[in-house]
Amino acid sequence: LDVVVYDFRRGRSAEAIFEAYPSIGSLAKVYGAITFILEHPDAVEAYLKDQDRVMEDLKAQCLKT
Repeated sequence: LDVVVYDFRRGRSAEAIFEAYPSIGSLAKVYGAITFILEHPDAVEAYLKDQDRVMEDLKAQCLKT
C-alpha cells in the first residue's frame, strides 16, 4: 500500500504504478488500492504514520547493536 500511496500522490497513473511494480499482481489491484486510498484517507494516514514509527524503531534498534 505504501508504494501505491506515495506514487499516486506524486501523480503517477495506475498503469505507471503497475508497470513499476508488477509484483502487485494486476492493474485491477492497483485501482482497488487507489479506491481504498481515496475512500479512506484517515485510515491510510494512520497506517502510514504507524509504518513510519515501525521504521524509526527498527533504525533505533540497529543503532544500538
